[in-house]
Amino acid sequence: MTGALIDLRFHLLGGMRAEFIRQIAFEKKIDLRRAFDDNGGFSAAVLQDFWRFLPVLGDLIKTPADLHRAMCHVGAIQAEQNIIYSEVFLSPAFLALQDPRKWQDFASAVHDACNTVRHNHDIYLVPVVEIERHLGTDEAKLSAKCAVETAELGVRGLALMGDATTARFDEFTYCFDMAREVDLGLILGLDDQSRDLMRAIATQRFARFANLSHAPKDVKDFKTLVAGAYNLETSIQSAKSVVQMIDQAANLCFGSARAGFDSLPFDQSLKLLRDASLWDDAITIRIMRDAVAQAFCPNEHKEKLIERVNTTWTNT
Repeated sequence: MTGALIDLRFHLLGGMRAEFIRQIAFEKKIDLRRAFDDNGGFSAAVLQDFWRFLPVLGDLIKTPADLHRAMCHVGAIQAEQNIIYSEVFLSPAFLALQDPRKWQDFASAVHDACNTVRHNHDIYLVPVVEIERHLGTDEAKLSAKCAVETAELGVRGLALMGDATTARFDEFTYCFDMAREVDLGLILGLDDQSRDLMRAIATQRFARFANLSHAPKDVKDFKTLVAGAYNLETSIQSAKSVVQMIDQAANLCFGSARAGFDSLPFDQSLKLLRDASLWDDAITIRIMRDAVAQAFCPNEHKEKLIERVNTTWTNT
């Protein structure tokens, strides 16, 4: 039994389960047999080349009803892990919905799905639009426009993710400025050795930094980073490196976005650390409280989330 968990980065496409994807493909008469192994899971080729498969997933979600169904699916997955708040990352570029006029209908479906999940599972799902660096600035502007145009439908953040070596973060300043005009929270994904790190911190634009799997080798850079907000994915490769970050980072928080479909679920990642005697419930409570503070939701929701975290972990 575990207490309530806060998940600050769950990728919609990367979080869908194999059986769900197979069912949609069957209904739409799309041949994806090569994507699965004999046991019904994802094939080795898909797991090794996750990013190439993502656009294929986007082709399965062509209508607002498709997106509503996918959001309800991932909401049920989160409920199984006792997650009570989850920021779900949506990529308009991968979903092939870059037209902001069309995106309005899809964002409405997402909004309705979030309400459905809240009613059925008592989970807050919050949409965050994701920009993919490697697709270039023109695609980024379209995605940012999608986020800005649907802020009134519950989109709460804009995230620049992807390979940090393909484009500097300051090439996307126009997107950040658009987002800030409607008070969207900004997230910057960084590689461990990203040259963007110090310049990004200096801009004071970003609410969170994401995608680092262990502490940067430059200790000075790391100390500067953790003086602000810091988001660590829970696809844990090295338990010891995670604990190193826990010891040093005052504002650490977690997200369960996958680097591939075979990553550990959120609650199992935490169990891995506990079983290795590198983690205890007191650390979890601290991390979850910090995560609520960094969440992109109204303050009245944060008060309820903190109460649920405190209550459920006290009773475990």
